[in-house]
Amino acid sequence: MSRRVALMSAMLVVATIPLILVGGFTNDWRALLGGIAFLFVPQIVAWLLFVGLTTGRMPSAYGHSELRAESRTWFWITALGYAALLVFFIWIILGVMILGL
Repeated sequence: MSRRVALMSAMLVVATIPLILVGGFTNDWRALLGGIAFLFVPQIVAWLLFVGLTTGRMPSAYGHSELRAESRTWFWITALGYAALLVFFIWIILGVMILGL
């Protein structure tokens, strides 16, 4: 098994655990799948941000990437976009956990 498949599988398991612990295996499978998909997105965004900051090559849309050495401005704009998206997801998750919405 390749490292990429193993990483994606581990991320999927981590996204599934909270829903199983809360009782996600009830009668509504659609809610379980939606919750897993929602919790999977911040992990992918965090991974893209981590890879970009450590390697200097920030993955971006349509298979392109921004290189820190060549296009510093777009590299940091992309990094800020990923960070803002990650903060937004964390805000939503904390809002649901604290307020019980």
